[in-house]
Amino acid sequence: MAKTYIVLTPNNQVNFSTTRAVLINNAHKIASAFKNYGAGTEAAYECVGCNRELPIILFHLDHIRSQSRYAVSNLGIKGSGGFVTLNSDLDKVDAKVNATGGMVTVATGSIYNPKIGYIQSSEIWKNDLKNLQLLCPTCNESKGSKDWVDWGRALNAAKPLSKVIKGVWDALDDIFA
Repeated sequence: MAKTYIVLTPNNQVNFSTTRAVLINNAHKIASAFKNYGAGTEAAYECVGCNRELPIILFHLDHIRSQSRYAVSNLGIKGSGGFVTLNSDLDKVDAKVNATGGMVTVATGSIYNPKIGYIQSSEIWKNDLKNLQLLCPTCNESKGSKDWVDWGRALNAAKPLSKVIKGVWDALDDIFA
């Protein structure tokens, strides 16, 4: 079964701005290189759309499969084993996840002091690291709301962040499996 990779906020929520902020704050785990662009050494990344290398801070967080077309995903068949939960340092967090209907419940902490978050299924889909990649602004604006394969302009295969972040991942199944 394909796993879903999500970044949790401290109160066990999932949202796009937090996911992006965590990725930027952990650029050293994503960077393909470190270069001096005139303001000191910065984490750099190569755009999978055009192969340009730029500072990570300039990149857009792009949905490989367009969120406008696939915002609702059937997560109801996934138990806790179908999710990998990460904290703001991109370290794995032990969490119990229950996906039923349109709601996902995430519980961390002990049985005596649980912290429970309730998340819409659509938010999980929008923030799944297997469906997110970094694109330069030019490529992301050109791609728009198209799926990666429909865009057709890409020189390379999609590069999900779940396969890019260093030091965190076990062997992963493919995004389209």
